[in-house]
Amino acid sequence: MEKNNTIILIVSGLILILSVGVIYFLAIPAYKEVGIQDQQISQIKSQIEAKKNYYIAIDSQSKALEDAGWVEKKKSIEVNFTSTPFYIPKMNNFFQTVVTASGMNLSNITSSSFTPVKSVVESKSTESDIKTKASVPSPQNENTQQSATGYLNQLQGPINKTSFNIAVMGTYNSFKRFLSDLETQTRIVTVKSISVSSSNQSSGKKSLNTSLFNLVVDTYSY
Repeated sequence: MEKNNTIILIVSGLILILSVGVIYFLAIPAYKEVGIQDQQISQIKSQIEAKKNYYIAIDSQSKALEDAGWVEKKKSIEVNFTSTPFYIPKMNNFFQTVVTASGMNLSNITSSSFTPVKSVVESKSTESDIKTKASVPSPQNENTQQSATGYLNQLQGPINKTSFNIAVMGTYNSFKRFLSDLETQTRIVTVKSISVSSSNQSSGKKSLNTSLFNLVVDTYSY
């Protein structure tokens, strides 16, 4: 009798061990697979939620632009950057207006033809650009060249560059106003170089300390 009980216990132990083995080799991997799938589902849900929030933000911005009359404003802005046969005359008139508003006189202005440039322009150590907000040079004979500030890198798409040689006459303070006025314009203007030559002009009994400023600037159009 005791022998039979011992056999039963041994068989029961073997069955228990086999059951545990079956559970370990079959159920555990399945459980891990379910866990992995749950993580993937959670990630997909997060991505879907992020996309929903993105499109909601885009819709909100589009609505804000529509309410602000962006369609009409865009038309008025695009005309300033479109490469048309009338681009050069428009730019000449633009510079003339800015020069006059700053209290200076436009002595001469010439321009080059359109030059295609890349959508992303890399700054070169041998080529220096300055944006109009860069510091103004001292009123003496010099060519001012400084490193590019990265404005060109922000331009995208097919871009045309036009260089203008501008000679303006006026005082140093008027020239600073001229550069400041250029900075506040919607047009992108890169000042490549500035040379200054001083000359005194008499107005009645007063002697005006005027200078001739020669600038080489680049403008960009699409």
